[in-house]
Amino acid sequence: MIGDKPFFSRKQLSSIIWVCAIAIVLLSASGRRQPPPEATASALAGIPVYWLDGAEDVYRLHLNYATASTDRLHLDTLLDAQQQRWQQHVILTQTLRLQRHPDRIELILHSTNPEQLTSALRTLLDSLHQPLPNDLWQRAEQRQRATRYLQQNQQPAVTQMRRWLTVIDSEQDSAQDSQDLLSAARRLRQQLFSPASLSLALLSPDPHATLQELRSTLLSTQKPPWQPSTPPAQAPLLAAKHQQITRASLPPLLLLGRTTRGRQDGEFSQWVLTLALLERLLQDMPGAGLQWTPYSDWGILRLYWSDKTLADSEPLLSALRQQVAALSVDAITAQREAILEKLEDNLHGSNWLAGQLSIMAFYRLPPDYLARFSATIAASDPQQIRARLLQLLDHSAYARIAQAPVSS
Repeated sequence: MIGDKPFFSRKQLSSIIWVCAIAIVLLSASGRRQPPPEATASALAGIPVYWLDGAEDVYRLHLNYATASTDRLHLDTLLDAQQQRWQQHVILTQTLRLQRHPDRIELILHSTNPEQLTSALRTLLDSLHQPLPNDLWQRAEQRQRATRYLQQNQQPAVTQMRRWLTVIDSEQDSAQDSQDLLSAARRLRQQLFSPASLSLALLSPDPHATLQELRSTLLSTQKPPWQPSTPPAQAPLLAAKHQQITRASLPPLLLLGRTTRGRQDGEFSQWVLTLALLERLLQDMPGAGLQWTPYSDWGILRLYWSDKTLADSEPLLSALRQQVAALSVDAITAQREAILEKLEDNLHGSNWLAGQLSIMAFYRLPPDYLARFSATIAASDPQQIRARLLQLLDHSAYARIAQAPVSS
């Protein structure tokens, strides 16, 4: 018979209660993630704008201009000349940064002062509307011609083969004389920097006040009539299914390419998880890698291997499919959790948030896009992700190019 003596002393019971309480807190915290913010979408002087309240005292304004179906040499010459003009303005050298994307030009203004941001925007828009002096155009054309000449011999093999794989207007180079090139670049400037092809993204501690200031600046700097908007990018025409390129100066290389779904697809986040898994598998294959470029309605995936030939393409994809089939549910779940953790970490960075807001504005994504993205990733089924990855590695869907050295 057990007496009245308790199993645990008061001190022991207190310790047990504290351990249980800490465990409950830790478990609750691990299952609770910060929800991504929801943007606000509206129009500013007739231009689409997405904005968020910024937690920091930093003002960021992103201007996106579409560049679909643009000759690369024309665009490079235009941007070279335009950047020479921007270097003549102190306020733009302090606040302006340019980023090039496959389908857009992104101009980023950042400042800790709202008045400086507004002044920089006015200077920037004026510089885009005013004619550029002939000497700027001529220096830009000469520099870009020289750059093309050097790239013919020094461009990395993977970069060259990416251009060969895809036949897309925006990746073509012209062979025009100087007068025709500069005339085409001037026409492109009028079309590219048009309010009709512009979208805005704003991260600001006081977005309503900032928007009011920006609105008056936009209205005062618009120069009608507007040029027609740049047409959206068309899905690429892949090169011939089998192509062998012989070059003495470059090593053997195999490049495979296929189209995928784009950012507007309802399951885009599932594609992000799928491609993250594929990239992880390729890390275990020597000389292998991938590049995925998602556009609005479609994307293009490129896989490459060094020291491989056309005959190796099917065995390589077959080996990848076997690895995918052997992926455990835990491995897929771990990749899913890694993406969610990275997303949560990125939410604390204003640079990342502003960049995502800019993407949302350019592609006209829903204001709650980040929350949808996170929720869809969290709810993804590992079995469906495995099936999607197996489908993605269907050998018949790929165009294939191999580069081989000249045989002696």
